[in-house]
Amino acid sequence: MDQWTTIITAGMTTSAALLGVLLTGILTAGSERLRRKADDEREEKRILREDEAAKAREETQAREADAAIGTEIAELFLQGRRYVERFGEDGDTDFDGYFDRKWDNELEEQLRMTAWRVRDDEARSRLVAVMDALLDYQPLAPRSGSDSTGRFVEQSMLLGAELAFAVSREQQPEAVQAQRFDVLRQTLKHWDEYLERQRAQRERDRLAREEEEIHRYKQEDSELDVMVDLATDLQEEGDASEG
Repeated sequence: MDQWTTIITAGMTTSAALLGVLLTGILTAGSERLRRKADDEREEKRILREDEAAKAREETQAREADAAIGTEIAELFLQGRRYVERFGEDGDTDFDGYFDRKWDNELEEQLRMTAWRVRDDEARSRLVAVMDALLDYQPLAPRSGSDSTGRFVEQSMLLGAELAFAVSREQQPEAVQAQRFDVLRQTLKHWDEYLERQRAQRERDRLAREEEEIHRYKQEDSELDVMVDLATDLQEEGDASEG
C-alpha cells in the first residue's frame, strides 16, 4: 500500500509539474501575443500620426501655394490695370485699337497659365471668366471707342485682382465683388449672343453674295448662248445667200 501511495504521489507530483509548465507556457505565449499586439497597435498609431502629419504638411504647402498663386494673379491683373491708367501719357489715344490688336499678346497667356494652377474649381472659373470677358470684348473695342474700352478693361482688371486676392486669403468673394462678377457674366453672355448673331448675319450675307454671283454667271452664260446662237444664225444666213 505504501508502495502504491508513493507511486501515486510521484505521478501526481509529475502531473502537477507538467501542468505548471504547460500553464506557464500558455501564459507566456499569451503575454507574448499581447505584447506583439500592443506593439502593432503602437506602430499603427505611429504610422497614422505620421500620415496625418504628412497630410497636414501637404495641405499647408498647398494653401501656401494657393496664396502665392492668388497673389501672382492679382499682380498680373493690377499690372494690366496700371497699363490702362498710364496709356495715353505719351500722347497715344488709340487704346481701342491697341486692345483689339495686341492685348492677347501681352498678358492673356500668362494670366491663363497661372490661373489654371488654382485648385478651387469655382475660384478658377471666376478668374477665367474675367479673362474670357476681356477676350470677347476685343472685337467690340473698335465700336466702343478708346474711353469706353479703357474703362471696361480697367474695371475688369480690378475685379480680377480682387477675386485673385480672395483666392490668396482662402476666402469667398465679398458681396460687392460677387455682384460685379454676376453682372460681368451676364454681360459676357449678351456679348456671346451678339457675336453669334453677327457671325450668323455674315454667313447669310456670304450665302446671298454667292447666290447673286451664281445668278449673274448664269445670266451671262445665257446672254453668251444667245449671242452664239445669233452669230450662228447669221453665219448660216450668209452661207445660204452665197449659195
